[in-house]
Amino acid sequence: MAGAGVVASALALVFLWLANRDVKATLYWALSPICLALCMILFGVQNELPLSVRYLLPNMFGQVALILVLIGCYHACEQVVPLRKIACYYGAFLLIHCIFTYVVSNYASRLILGMLTLTITSGWIWACLYRFGRPRYSVSFVLVSLSLGFVTLFALGKAFDVLSDPATSSLQQDQTLKAQLFVISLFMSQLVFNFAFAIMTGEYRNAKNREIQHQLIESNQALQQAKQRAEQHSKMKSEFLANMSHEIRTPINGVIGCLNLLLSHDLDAQQKQYAKLADASAHSLLGVINDILDFSKIESGKLEINVESVDLYELVDSVVKSFAITLDQKQLTLLVDCHALKHRFVRLDPVRARQILTNLLSNAVKFTDTGTLQLKLACEEVAVSASTVLQCDVIDSGIGIKPEARHKLFSSFSQCDASTTRKYGGTGLGLAIVKQLCKLMNGDIELVESTEPGAHFRFHFQVEAQKGGLWGRDIAPQGARVAVLSQQPGLTQIVCRQFEMLGCQAQVLMLPLVGDISHDVLILDMTEPRYQEKQLEALRVLSGNRNILAICTMQCEIQHEPAFAQHQITVVYPPVTAKDLVQMFSGNSGSKLPEPVDGESPLRGVRVLLAEDNPINQVVASKMLASWEVEVQLAESGKQAVDMLKAMPEHALPDLVLMDCQMPVMDGYEATRHIRSSPELEACRDLPIIALTANAMQGERKTCLACGMSGYVSKPIQADVLQAEMLKMLVDKAAGQTQ
Repeated sequence: MAGAGVVASALALVFLWLANRDVKATLYWALSPICLALCMILFGVQNELPLSVRYLLPNMFGQVALILVLIGCYHACEQVVPLRKIACYYGAFLLIHCIFTYVVSNYASRLILGMLTLTITSGWIWACLYRFGRPRYSVSFVLVSLSLGFVTLFALGKAFDVLSDPATSSLQQDQTLKAQLFVISLFMSQLVFNFAFAIMTGEYRNAKNREIQHQLIESNQALQQAKQRAEQHSKMKSEFLANMSHEIRTPINGVIGCLNLLLSHDLDAQQKQYAKLADASAHSLLGVINDILDFSKIESGKLEINVESVDLYELVDSVVKSFAITLDQKQLTLLVDCHALKHRFVRLDPVRARQILTNLLSNAVKFTDTGTLQLKLACEEVAVSASTVLQCDVIDSGIGIKPEARHKLFSSFSQCDASTTRKYGGTGLGLAIVKQLCKLMNGDIELVESTEPGAHFRFHFQVEAQKGGLWGRDIAPQGARVAVLSQQPGLTQIVCRQFEMLGCQAQVLMLPLVGDISHDVLILDMTEPRYQEKQLEALRVLSGNRNILAICTMQCEIQHEPAFAQHQITVVYPPVTAKDLVQMFSGNSGSKLPEPVDGESPLRGVRVLLAEDNPINQVVASKMLASWEVEVQLAESGKQAVDMLKAMPEHALPDLVLMDCQMPVMDGYEATRHIRSSPELEACRDLPIIALTANAMQGERKTCLACGMSGYVSKPIQADVLQAEMLKMLVDKAAGQTQ
């Protein structure tokens, strides 16, 4: 019956292990009753066993059962198991047992040895739990102690009983009451062990859960602290960058402003050249500062993408035309191919798209001394409001990029070759910024492998198709015929493909022209001086009315020939874009004759209060406004501006205020809030206030508008931008007064 109970106990612990296989101790506790069951089975058939193992095997499995419990307890307490000590202990038991079996065969000695070993192992188990597991296993420790004490008591009782009656030769032959009680005690202790192990497993789980919960709390606290530190560092960084932006841009505003004022005066050729060089250097420095600020904004996650509807023809034209002078000076050809562009109007961030194109084209121009540059744009045709991929390729024929240097191509503050840095300059931030901007717009950039000399960059990003065909507002001609006369095969091919994409019939002409030309549009490439005379001869004898587009270099004076006025020829400078070609069919296709310019400034007589603390910027802004015939009053701080407005009668109030944001005593933000909220300045509630700030960080415009300012102009001040903002404010003010 005891044997059946031990087998049932073994099955229970096996199921406990199957349910808790991640708790390593349960494996040893499940093996322990199995060994104990084997021990009892072997005791039952002891007389059937060979004499050589008759007494050794049962005792060996009995001791292994307790040792497995000991090992399981070490694992439950998450302690290193002293395998060497256990092996020595078990080895000593086997050695002594073999002596009492094969050398001096004595049942009493073997039984006493077994009972003493059982007592020692039980004490070891109890000591392990007491030392390492008592706080965690409070309930199960009590049950294990009772079980061990119970079996140890009967084991010692039987041992002393054998000493007094040494006649019995084996446990099977021992029919005394104490022997039976000892066997029953083993069964009872095993049952108590089962309860103890089940409870211990639960206590282990609870302890682990508490530990994990504690770790989670600590991790959450650490994350919260790290988040607070990161936010604090981000705030400090943003404040530092804002201050640095202001401190750097303020003197640059003075430099560029003074140079613009200087260039507006009559200078001799050498003086004008020096002033232009200084102005170019100042703008170059401003570009470096903008790159660093952009990189910092991207790195800190402050840069946002502002999507709006954009005319791609217009955007590309404005970008490439900005390189016209540099291309002309270096005698480089830039071919712009938009024939694969299926949508002219899309939604994207025009500022960032322009920044990417400008950066790549700037590098292409910088690193190319002779040859041809190419800009290709393409996007697939999709439904209106659907998303498509805008792909752009910038290809040059310059110095190229060495294969071993390509891995650091898009890394920050690194150049592919130190020698190029010395020769061409640069911060090493341009391509890193371009890559980050592409990723912000769900795209990327790569260097395309090519066997041709130079570099080939390809970038793409997501755009949203908008209404409007390739002709835009211009009326699409039905079957218009276009003739192209050019000595450049690349330009000829691009122009023809572009017109064919627009639905026109394109034909290539060659010199000399034979017969009359009956085409609706004639494209003349007059950039080659050796062919200009023949082209002029063809124009002189040309009859009929048609639109003519002449492509001329900037130094070329051929457009002053009478034939140009006779045929009202539209002149464009390279690079030629799709916008130039489309406008040939509209009423505003370039400038045929110069329009008379009215000398009167649109801001004449406007009264402006200028709040600016920097003396240099005071001079620059005052002179700029004076050149527009604006009446200027100067305040050197926000407080002085507020006091001046309070002292003015309502009829003498300025038409608008130009407010610097960073000033002593009272800054522009506080001064604006005071103007908008003070009862004494009720008449100034709707007075337009334009922020003048050297802080170019993201969110500055929102900050200015939130405190009550009406507009925003960043420093260095560009005259056309400031004038346009002032006119807009005055128009809005007039519209508000008429409502």
